[in-house]
Amino acid sequence: MTAKNIFEHSQLDTRSNPNLLINGDFSVWQRGTSLGSAGYTVDRWRGIDGNCNARIGTPNNNHSKSIASTYKQDSGVTTRYPMLRQTIEDGSYKVQNGDLVFSVLIGAGSVDSSNAIAISHVTVDVIACNESNGGTTQTIVSNASPEALFPLTVQTWNKVVLRIPQTTITDISATPNIRISINAADGGTNGVTDQYKGFSASGAKLERGSVATPFIPDDPATNLNKCHRYYWLMGGVSGSGAKQYGVPVSHTTTTRQFYIPYPTTMRATPTVSAVTVGGDPAATIQGVTHCRLQVSNVAASSSSYLSAFSADAEL
Repeated sequence: MTAKNIFEHSQLDTRSNPNLLINGDFSVWQRGTSLGSAGYTVDRWRGIDGNCNARIGTPNNNHSKSIASTYKQDSGVTTRYPMLRQTIEDGSYKVQNGDLVFSVLIGAGSVDSSNAIAISHVTVDVIACNESNGGTTQTIVSNASPEALFPLTVQTWNKVVLRIPQTTITDISATPNIRISINAADGGTNGVTDQYKGFSASGAKLERGSVATPFIPDDPATNLNKCHRYYWLMGGVSGSGAKQYGVPVSHTTTTRQFYIPYPTTMRATPTVSAVTVGGDPAATIQGVTHCRLQVSNVAASSSSYLSAFSADAEL
């Protein structure tokens, strides 16, 4: 084999298509590293159902972080499963006119319970939608079983692949976003009190084409910047690690007014919340746009102020 052929062969081995998902390596956790309710958990990923929770799991050999998603089933309810979901902004435009492939590494969930149930496999839903939850939807695939079904054991990671041919993707132009869900399945019994199920995931990737190419994570700065388009936290979680945010643009004897730019332009005008820090009152929010936050507070003798803010523009 010539040097030229070796180089070309090496290029084919490492070629990777762009990932349509954000934070597929689950490395950005602005809201905290352990969350115990439905809603957004690790950045861009949403836990579905009231008792779905997420936390950083054991790193695997290929990626620095993984996510552990578990579900606590209470007595008297139908069987439910852990589910993680991401909605891709303008996803319909990105997936039209071509095959799709979804791949993810799946491992056993770290569930600390004697009543834990082994997850036998995962299924995947891909739905075109107007909104993340609710609104008009069009199913592309539902409850689909990826290749390589497997029993999940504590030490085993398995890559599963779901191929979605173009013929499956009908006209979805009226529903601009794409919602993809990873669901764990098992043989649990309905109505069993405190019945736990769980799985871990890493290296989630949705790409155009018919072959699952290697998962290559974004560099940390790029990944964080993508996440900031949808959610930004200035300061620490629940106010811890709050930051001093600068010299005011105007002030009186009792009020200071600041303009705070977001690190990137957000998807839409966000919902902004201020957090009380150290017993001091939270700042008063006066104006919010896609690219900046205007706040004021009572600070008669200081030109700076400590507080924490979250700006949420998630789908």
